[in-house]
Amino acid sequence: MRHIESELYRFMKTLKFLAIAVMLSGITLPVTADSQFPRHHPDGLVGRFNASLEAAYAYVTAGDKVSLVDRSCFGAGLRCPIIPQSTFELGYTLEHGDSLFHSYHLAAKTYLADPLRDASNLNPDGAVGAPIVSISFIGRIPDVAPSKHRFEAGVAVSLPLSRNFTIGAGWNYYQKETPFQADKFFGLVNFFPRNYFPGEEYSNPDGIEGYPSFYLRGGGSDNGFFGQLEVAIPIEPRLTMILIIRGERVPSLYTRTAMLGGRINFYPGNQ
Repeated sequence: MRHIESELYRFMKTLKFLAIAVMLSGITLPVTADSQFPRHHPDGLVGRFNASLEAAYAYVTAGDKVSLVDRSCFGAGLRCPIIPQSTFELGYTLEHGDSLFHSYHLAAKTYLADPLRDASNLNPDGAVGAPIVSISFIGRIPDVAPSKHRFEAGVAVSLPLSRNFTIGAGWNYYQKETPFQADKFFGLVNFFPRNYFPGEEYSNPDGIEGYPSFYLRGGGSDNGFFGQLEVAIPIEPRLTMILIIRGERVPSLYTRTAMLGGRINFYPGNQ
């Protein structure tokens, strides 16, 4: 119990750091004097940080009735569009299952065209017809044996097809593969039922206030397959609430995983 309390205290210290960063996010990064920064962007205001908090719980079973060790996680992240065509992200997640893991996340995203090149032809992901390339790196450190750390990496390419749809695909690499991994390859489809009103492009980067946006992802590996649905509801320009539902199945081990989670995206500079 003391060990868990210690980890929760460490996580709360991470949240404290995140809160400080959010308060400082009103300061833009240095830009040229003739630029139009800060400006709205699919990842928030250019030159300013935005934040996210996430929690999830996964119920794992083997066969029909045997319950295995369930998993839970708590995470926090920061993201910043450095320039209109490049975004960087970092985060920390505390994972609890049969043991504790500390996960550190670093990601970068490149837009092959300015997301605002044509305000009449875009969706919340970016400019229609312009590919988006994302890369990520995750370091996972076991709390009981930090020397046995391992890393994961991923790459994804997505393409906004229209003002309502985005499609894409990706691949994940694991330094140490296990029989439980079911998401080595994946495809994605994002659906945005409503379009931005003229002059309000990316006012909330996740979509139109009060209307849900849907993010569907599915794929598999040699071990099994998975499906995940995220429903994002922009509450106001600065706030989005997201519901996360995920399922995994590994036939060779007769295991099934059902996960329910949530995330809050906070864009302090938006209005």
